[in-house]
Amino acid sequence: MINFYEILKLDETGKKVTYPLIIYGTGKVAGIFYEYSRHNGWDILAVCDSNPSKIGTAFKDRVVSDFEHVIQTTDCYCVAIATGPKAFFEIQSTLLKKIDSSKLLFKECPFNNTQREEFVNLIYTHQDRLNALYEKFNDEKSREVMIQVLKGNVSENNQFFVDAFTVGQWIGYT
Repeated sequence: MINFYEILKLDETGKKVTYPLIIYGTGKVAGIFYEYSRHNGWDILAVCDSNPSKIGTAFKDRVVSDFEHVIQTTDCYCVAIATGPKAFFEIQSTLLKKIDSSKLLFKECPFNNTQREEFVNLIYTHQDRLNALYEKFNDEKSREVMIQVLKGNVSENNQFFVDAFTVGQWIGYT
């Protein structure tokens, strides 16, 4: 049986979430990050967007709020800009004119690839299926490789992938 707690604790993002979270963005990346945040049990204060036509519309189980209004109602928050790299730095520049940089969860765009968040969501959502797959492996090496791949994707630490690799394992296969 897989110890999912040991794998999921490799995700360091939660250490940065010290206050209720404002998710800035309403696209695909924000949707993935929203689910990721919920799985981690973080307090989501609001979802905001720079597009005025999105204010008041539905996003997941929330209503998109006006950022200016949200930050005027509380001092205790942190902001995650949940967009791809194209919009990230433009939004960051705009927000830094309104808030202190210490309120930003990410200083660089972490969403060049949303694979980590998708993997974490997969683990939370499909633990029973992952355990069933794990149990189907007939040998410990295959089970260990699966664990290393999960750890590598959650932590974004390539050493886990290196540790999973066996030199010469594909020799003779065509």
